[in-house]
Amino acid sequence: MPSGSCCGLAEWSGVTGTVDSPARDVSGALLGPPLSCPGSPLYSTLVRAVCDSIPKRSSSLQSSAVGVIGRCGWPPGFTDESTQVLDGASLSFSTRLKWFAICFVSGIFFSILGTGLLWLPGGIKLFAVFYTFGNIAALASTCFLMGPVKQLKKMFESTRWLATVVMMLCFVFTLCAALWWHKKGLAVLFCVLQFLSMTWYSLSYIPYARDAVLKCCSSLLG
Repeated sequence: MPSGSCCGLAEWSGVTGTVDSPARDVSGALLGPPLSCPGSPLYSTLVRAVCDSIPKRSSSLQSSAVGVIGRCGWPPGFTDESTQVLDGASLSFSTRLKWFAICFVSGIFFSILGTGLLWLPGGIKLFAVFYTFGNIAALASTCFLMGPVKQLKKMFESTRWLATVVMMLCFVFTLCAALWWHKKGLAVLFCVLQFLSMTWYSLSYIPYARDAVLKCCSSLLG
């Protein structure tokens, strides 16, 4: 493994010493063989320390650590989950926030544009397409905040997997009804179901929001 990269990782994690001398922590205690030794267990320790402390570090240190591990490679036995942790931190928070805003605003814009096109002659097809892509863009925007893998896991948790499946099916069926089946009524129906399923999905992230909605609906109905 490149000695310069390993040295940089050691500095990032608070370990002192050179790559050709025994590694020591900040108090001077002996930690193990030099980082340049093949299969050094200390390297695995440093990688674990980096993964555990990424959320507490600044974006510049995150980028530095990701670059170091990217050049050295992952130690044997390290899980894919560790890779995913660093992949989620490969963008700075400001960059992730910027792309979240771009996708979210674009999604709202396309949804509003599709709603406006609905009132034009033959605008049902355009409405279905733009409204669907707007919802997809708004949903995808949160990938930049929490990372795509984490978002997928949350989407299919026990409290929201049904809403997720209905939402995804509505996306597909809306486009099919508008572009291939040429069923305008079905396209509008699936757009309504999109709205309802996305609302129910979003409420799952707000504590007690679903219970409040159910109580309101039950009180209105009887």
